[in-house]
Amino acid sequence: MTHTYELEKKFSGLSLGRITNEQKNLYKIVTENGFYNAKLKGSLINHFEELEEFPRVGDFVAVEILTDFAIIHGIIKRKNTLSKKITGQRCDTHIIGANLDCVFLVMGLNHDYNIRRLERYLSIAQNSNLKYIILLTKVDLCVDYLQFVDECKRIAFTDQVYPISALMGQNMDIFNQLIKPTCTYAFIGSSGAGKSTIVNYLVGQEIQSTMPLSVYEKGKHTTTSRELFLLPNGGIVIDTPGMKAIGVLDDEESIQTSFNDIEALAKDCKFKDCKHQSEPGCKVKAEIENGNLDINRLFNYKKLIKEAKYMEQKEFWKMKQKTKQIQKNREL
Repeated sequence: MTHTYELEKKFSGLSLGRITNEQKNLYKIVTENGFYNAKLKGSLINHFEELEEFPRVGDFVAVEILTDFAIIHGIIKRKNTLSKKITGQRCDTHIIGANLDCVFLVMGLNHDYNIRRLERYLSIAQNSNLKYIILLTKVDLCVDYLQFVDECKRIAFTDQVYPISALMGQNMDIFNQLIKPTCTYAFIGSSGAGKSTIVNYLVGQEIQSTMPLSVYEKGKHTTTSRELFLLPNGGIVIDTPGMKAIGVLDDEESIQTSFNDIEALAKDCKFKDCKHQSEPGCKVKAEIENGNLDINRLFNYKKLIKEAKYMEQKEFWKMKQKTKQIQKNREL
């Protein structure tokens, strides 16, 4: 196992743990001997410069086990991370989960359903090169749910779209095939989409608080932090708080992959730098006029590309200022 190899090579004499919960600089970890509260070694706190350098849920860590808690000495190299950008003035990367095998993109078949939001979820999944599966929850509240299933399949270019109801137990047997032992899965979606209800169903008991729908059929947000759970079949799941804002990363390529239908059409446009607005010979515009492409999908594509360029520019200036500060410190 690569985690054990790196532990023995770089952190000889320490134990292997995995982060199951984080609260600022306090953590919960699981080891072969059970669960422990943990905190970072003092020197690590001063060593880390960026938010993404700190341990996150799903991270494997080298720990020193004491009587009733553990000290984290280092992070084992991550296989991957599922991340988004923090919106606002700063351009920090927010890690949703680490060392994942698959991500479940969750939307409720009530007022939560939003295909433009799904496109954002797909972009961040593509950025992490992660396999994704779409779950349409609360199917018991929707009569004609198949139209939404078909729409998601078209947008996501996948057949792995499953309508379910965790509360009613409807179609929940699909998880017997989807979740494999030793593999790690993260659930992402907006507040009240039903992520915690699914986790409770999979674990077999109510370990995550849930609340009933409001009078407007909107789920109420109850999960306040990311947490990792071990399932009876040996699978591992990470429940996450609802996403209010989904900032895309500075990676145009992952967005282009998520919108590869538009990218494919753009290659046949008359002009290579076609903006798909009023240019003659625009294949994208032609498909919209023919009713084969939703104009709102094009608008969202342009919006996400614009955000990615903006984030890339902010990241550039951030790195430039950091380099300038390092040079200044060396001159002192």
